[in-house]
Amino acid sequence: MCSAQLHHNLYNEYRCKECSKLMFKGMLSDSEVQVKCRRCGTMNLFEGPPSLEHYCAIAGTCSNRVLADTATGSG
Repeated sequence: MCSAQLHHNLYNEYRCKECSKLMFKGMLSDSEVQVKCRRCGTMNLFEGPPSLEHYCAIAGTCSNRVLADTATGSG
């Protein structure tokens, strides 16, 4: 799997809560992003879960495990 496909699979779609327009694709972790929809003007607040829910430091078969070199696209 190439790094572009890996990033595509990790990203979530964040859509306007009012009109469902795509605001952005990405992965939020321990953060909040506020985005104003250009279509309907609604202010949307997107909150990311704690970083431990995204990345697993335990080696093995954890479904959340992301290797550092593949997460940055250098691998």
